[in-house]
Amino acid sequence: MQQPAPSGHCPGPLATSLYETQLALDVNWATAHFATGERPTRLGSGHSSLVPCQAYATEDGHLVVAVGNDALFRSLATALGLPHLADDPRFTTNRARVTHRDALNAHLEPLLATRPTAHWSAVLQAAGVPAAPVRHLDEVYASPQTEALGMVRTVDHPAPGPLRQAAFPVSFQGVRPPVRTAPPALGQDSAAILAELGHDEAESARALGHPAP
Repeated sequence: MQQPAPSGHCPGPLATSLYETQLALDVNWATAHFATGERPTRLGSGHSSLVPCQAYATEDGHLVVAVGNDALFRSLATALGLPHLADDPRFTTNRARVTHRDALNAHLEPLLATRPTAHWSAVLQAAGVPAAPVRHLDEVYASPQTEALGMVRTVDHPAPGPLRQAAFPVSFQGVRPPVRTAPPALGQDSAAILAELGHDEAESARALGHPAP
């Protein structure tokens, strides 16, 4: 991958890996580890330095609640009918809530489990608290946002017929590359690849275990 420099000259190839990417994505955990030297513990969907910021089970699914500051926490507590929590010394600041994560969740989890996801989404969004349902894959692929992005394309496959596929998640100058072909059958393109590599028909047949022409 080449990235042009501001002057227009290419500085050379760029390299990355999944390992490096994961190290960068762990920035919240890394910051805490470098500051304390402690090994992080498992928090499920919880955030290491924001509380509450995780997925909660509802009556019929899960809801992600993301409280990023103390004012939002007061709005959350009021919307849930638990305004006293915002004045509890264990929960008045984010630092305190991180320390008392389990105690706070002991109040939130049983309450959120009593009503459907749609109910709590409406309540919290009306209160200005960031919250969103956790969607199933069928809901994600059928959503208006997915359709607007053109992220699901249909191609013809010789066996099952029309086949839906996820598109390439990058657009170049506003244009997403098309899905050109369906997934090939086993060995479908072997002969063509061998020919492209310079093997003649007889060599390709031997390599593929076919009768010589």
